[in-house]
This record gives sequence, C-alpha cells and structure tokens, in this order.
Amino acid sequence: MSDVKDLVSRVAARAAATSGPMSPEASREEVPAAERALGFRLPALLVSLYRDVTNGGVGPDHQPCEASP
Repeated sequence: MSDVKDLVSRVAARAAATSGPMSPEASREEVPAAERALGFRLPALLVSLYRDVTNGGVGPDHQPCEASP
C-alpha cells in the first residue's frame, strides 16, 4: 500500500470512529473544477482525502473546506 493510501485509510478510520456525519466524498468532476478555479493542482494527499474520505470537514477546526469551486 502506498504511503498516501495508508494515511488516507487511517484518517478515514479515525474520522469514522470519532466524527459525526461527514460530507459525502467529492465527485470525479469536483476536484478538477476546483483546481481550475484555483489555478493550480491540489496535492495528491488532499485530493485523496476529498475523493475517498469527505469533501469538507478536514480543514482547520473541522470547518468545511470543500473542493467545489
């Protein structure tokens, strides 16, 4: 398992065990749309968190930080 996949699976497991309801994952279209709006690519770890764990709620103080533009 890659380091990113391992970390994402650990974050997902911890979030499921300690968090309330989370936002659904980002769609395949939302991340590229956000990257276009921002003008740069997001780091692979952040993309994996958005696509595999939740599209928001992983930022500072668990505030929504969605990948939608």
